[in-house]
Amino acid sequence: MKTLNEEHGMLSDGFVHFTPEYYDSQNWRIKGNRIELVHFISDQKTLEGELIRLADRHSQILYVINHCLDYTFSTDPEWKSISAKLVRDGCKFGELFKRSVITRAP
Repeated sequence: MKTLNEEHGMLSDGFVHFTPEYYDSQNWRIKGNRIELVHFISDQKTLEGELIRLADRHSQILYVINHCLDYTFSTDPEWKSISAKLVRDGCKFGELFKRSVITRAP
């Protein structure tokens, strides 16, 4: 809970700024075969890092909900399998992200 409380301010800001209506009003552009959001931060690695952190926050929220529901999720075999796969995939993505940041460092 302490970790989630520390993130509360940033996440509550997302309630206002990251809704479908918000995205609809943003400055989108097509560049080659990509659609880009011209936003405050345009560095791809910074955005990827923030998405990793956002996924981690969601994982923490699920952990708290699981606790509140007397570990209903973590005792379900299907949930355990999905959760384990998400952790494995997240670790792989994190390693790829870390390597690409190191190789791009000045």
